[in-house]
Amino acid sequence: MEIYFYSGFVQKHFLISFNLILILYFLIAFFLFKFKQVSLLPKLIQLNSFLFLPLLLFYFLLIFFEEYNYPNFIYGHLHLNPANFIYLLFTSFLIIFIYHSKKFQKLFYFILPLISVYLSQFITFGKNFDFLKFSTIKSILANYLLWSVLLLISIFPFKKKRDSLFLYLSFFFIFNLINRYKVKYLNVSFSLGDLKQANNLKNFFPFMLDGNIIKEVITIIVLFLFLIILIKKYYIKNNPPLKIRLLFFILSALIITTPIYFPDQYKNFINNSPLKLDLLNPINNCKNNGILFCFYDDLKNLRFPIPSGYN
Repeated sequence: MEIYFYSGFVQKHFLISFNLILILYFLIAFFLFKFKQVSLLPKLIQLNSFLFLPLLLFYFLLIFFEEYNYPNFIYGHLHLNPANFIYLLFTSFLIIFIYHSKKFQKLFYFILPLISVYLSQFITFGKNFDFLKFSTIKSILANYLLWSVLLLISIFPFKKKRDSLFLYLSFFFIFNLINRYKVKYLNVSFSLGDLKQANNLKNFFPFMLDGNIIKEVITIIVLFLFLIILIKKYYIKNNPPLKIRLLFFILSALIITTPIYFPDQYKNFINNSPLKLDLLNPINNCKNNGILFCFYDDLKNLRFPIPSGYN
């Protein structure tokens, strides 16, 4: 219904958030399958696994034709909302995650960064996250690469996959929480240079006493702890051998440090890339090109000193 009609249709007519329905479905389905051995019909599970990749391809085609033509092109011709089509893929993915956990673990290194791309935007911008403006092939690939690099860095120090996941998820939630409230109250994204202004954090604490913020933070912490429990119990396999981890770590470190040590070459590369930077409106730039890309792109300014008296 959300795909065929409009965003908010379910909440308007059934008085419950569609996002809440997805969360409850995931938790209930996971509990029934893992602890009560209750599952969907095997044929439905197989059908879902078979349709996931075609649906994923169809979603990217919708995004491509929407971007290539004009806004609401897909809705005008097919009466489908491409921005809400992601919910269908997300539900299908949850079913695969619950009922095919072994297959998920095999694709772990490829799927997790893709989830991080969208979830990061959603946590940071909430209702202001525009799926269509962000869901271009170039912005998805850029952020997918960066989240993959962070995942590979998290994998390097640890032999166990669960330890790497703990480090990766810790960075993920802290990074996005900081961005969420900095964007909300200061209308700018988090950058590494902010650490030099850490003494000004005391001016930000009064905002955190807001009841809605406390509820949001508690919800995210509960979700984080739930994921950690799952990881500790089910992700007991080892990471690749140390030599392979070291090779990917060196490659990832080169990618991360390129804007810092080679800012001019990096600027030329980005200017010649398909990414469209909105220099006049940094927040729109983060919405369209990804919050992690904004953080990464700002690294090119890290070696330049902050003006005196800057707050």
